[in-house]
Amino acid sequence: MLSTFSERYPEIRVDPVEHDFSDPSAGLRSGEVDASLVCAPIDETGLALEPLERASRVAVVSERHPLAGREEIAVAELFHDPWPPPDTSDAVCRDFWLAMDRRSSSPRLGPTTRSLDRLVQLLATGQVVTLAGDWTIPFFRRPGLAVVPVRDATPVTIALAWRRGELTPQAARLLEVAREVRAGEGLRAVAATRASTE
Repeated sequence: MLSTFSERYPEIRVDPVEHDFSDPSAGLRSGEVDASLVCAPIDETGLALEPLERASRVAVVSERHPLAGREEIAVAELFHDPWPPPDTSDAVCRDFWLAMDRRSSSPRLGPTTRSLDRLVQLLATGQVVTLAGDWTIPFFRRPGLAVVPVRDATPVTIALAWRRGELTPQAARLLEVAREVRAGEGLRAVAATRASTE
């Protein structure tokens, strides 16, 4: 999406800004950015979101965890372990990453975290378990950690977001490109499926 946007609109400078877990809006609420890529669900108050992709979630645990060698698990198998609550005031985001939609009781909580570096340390030392989007598998495949597919975790949605009623001309162009790229990816996926079944 960003490559296509830069090729089409070389006069518009795209300046990526990194945000930690404390701000699931990735700079929108503070006014730092005009548009952002977010992992939904988040608190959408005052925001507009354009879903781009849904991704499965996987469990990330210490390599010494009893479930580390499994081919697949149910999310409830992790409920006896402590989970790291994201250090954010966004309750929607926090509850999603604690898998509250699958729980019947309060979770065991470990230390809070607002950065991937701290999360990796907590995971590797066995202090917590967590869920992550499946696109992060290469990042978490490192000594001390294990990644296990989860068959029943609610997928995460990658979305382009902006402040409701404040879609700047540049962000509108980015949204247009995002929709085109999403549609093109879908067509390629359908073509690949057809080719493999013929």
